[in-house]
Amino acid sequence: DMRQQLFEHYEELSFSYYSQNNSGQMMSKLVSDLFDISEFAHHGPENLFISLIKIVGAFIFLFVINRKLALPLIFLVIVMFFFSFRQNQKMQRTFMENRRKIGDVNASLQDTLAGIRVVQSFTNEDIEKEKFRRSNQAFLVSKKDNYRCMGEFMSSNLFFQGMMYLVTLVYGGFLIANGEMSAAIDKVGLLKVLYASIASAVTKLFGKKGVFYEIVGQEVSGLDGFYDHVWKEYGDIGIEMPANPSGVCNEVYEKLGVQMMLVDANDLGQELLGCSDSITLSEKELLGLIRDNPAGQGRQCTPLILIREKKTTKPSI
Repeated sequence: DMRQQLFEHYEELSFSYYSQNNSGQMMSKLVSDLFDISEFAHHGPENLFISLIKIVGAFIFLFVINRKLALPLIFLVIVMFFFSFRQNQKMQRTFMENRRKIGDVNASLQDTLAGIRVVQSFTNEDIEKEKFRRSNQAFLVSKKDNYRCMGEFMSSNLFFQGMMYLVTLVYGGFLIANGEMSAAIDKVGLLKVLYASIASAVTKLFGKKGVFYEIVGQEVSGLDGFYDHVWKEYGDIGIEMPANPSGVCNEVYEKLGVQMMLVDANDLGQELLGCSDSITLSEKELLGLIRDNPAGQGRQCTPLILIREKKTTKPSI
């Protein structure tokens, strides 16, 4: 029994210890501090063991299922650990200060009640009330700091948990829906794809689209294919854009005499990747020619489109 042992230890201490320490502080150690220690001894190892099993087991399963999805979650857990460690140090300081203040309250109360006859005999009630008010106010301020620190700790943990859900949903959704994500990671890196996915999910809430491809750049936006809705055999096959799209267009023009432009177009939008130098039309005018997506969608996936100039004869008067 720790409380009994501490009381027996108090009985053996010298007079100088009692001269230097307040009886209220000793009462606080004997009651509230020992209660916190017993709670920690009871639940601390249990919670630590359960948390380690959950974290290690969860990441083992994640690596077995999808290693690329597990990596950003590990990064978030590491950041969460360091942030929680700093918050825990701050909480320890506030809790220690809180224990000192409750000890001062106990000391003030114990001194007043022990000498209540003397206090009343000399009509010092107002002085004792002011002493207790100061110690009680200091404890209230300490308690507010305590709750503020606890709120910061809990809200930050909930924030990181929400980020894990967001990363899993957004990044995992992209990996599932688009087979090209592995190719995109190989080209621009995992962190950039992850950042683009999160930014895209956030900006879509405000009605802005296309942020993902703005961030990852033309290397990824130029990837095409991975389309198994019509032809199953093309579900895992993609086409990379040329390293020099305008150079390919100029080469075709030199060999065939046909002006050419390379585009990435669908029903949602169009992007000019490159064109022959001999074309005098502006980018806006070129994209206007294919604004209705003449290549079509689905089974109308036409790789080449011929655009002819329509000649009209003016009627003579």
